[in-house]
Amino acid sequence: MKIRRSLVRWVAATTTVVGLIVAAAAIPVSTPKAGAVAWAMGLTSAERGHFSDAARFEAMPTDYRLALFGAMEPEEQAATWRGLFARYRQTHRLTAEQDAVLARAAALVSPTLFTPGRTRAQFEAVTASKLAIKARVGDEAFLYLYKFRSAVSGPSSLPLLEQVRMTIRTHAPLAFAAVWDCNCYDHSDCSYYQICGSQECHLAPGWGCGPYDYCVSICCYEGPRCIYVD
Repeated sequence: MKIRRSLVRWVAATTTVVGLIVAAAAIPVSTPKAGAVAWAMGLTSAERGHFSDAARFEAMPTDYRLALFGAMEPEEQAATWRGLFARYRQTHRLTAEQDAVLARAAALVSPTLFTPGRTRAQFEAVTASKLAIKARVGDEAFLYLYKFRSAVSGPSSLPLLEQVRMTIRTHAPLAFAAVWDCNCYDHSDCSYYQICGSQECHLAPGWGCGPYDYCVSICCYEGPRCIYVD
């Protein structure tokens, strides 16, 4: 009897896994970033609200954080970004000065930052807050708050099927992938040996390189088609 129950559970589990793989494989292969954008653009307002919770947002890969943020309305973007500031301040040991720097930066966040109506003064204030956070709090805070880059803590918050899709996209041969998406705004978005170069890339929907910077180029190794862009 025990053997039969074990066999039934094994068959059920195997069928579930195979079904997920087949369902995911039926979706056209794209780059990981384009797949994340497609997922985010298909979410309802309620689903965006669910995944924008700071803890869930932190528990998904960077491409998905950026895509989700880009799919939001300005009010949702402002609320999500403020939530990340609050979470960072709650989960890190900060000096009074560092906490004050983050509080001032969070106070600058408003829906108008993510609309054509943002002013030059707002842009300069956010730029100044970036520099202050890098200098006073550190690169970790800067990357977490302005690039949405940090290690995923704990299990992924993505639905299981989307995790399977992401795995397939990540390991798909380049020949079957779509045109590379733009993935950098400046050199800080790239790995140590790459630059944010002038190589052609596809402009994907959404900001893509953090809450305030739209991706305009692609990370690449310096060469004839990959040169520094000021």
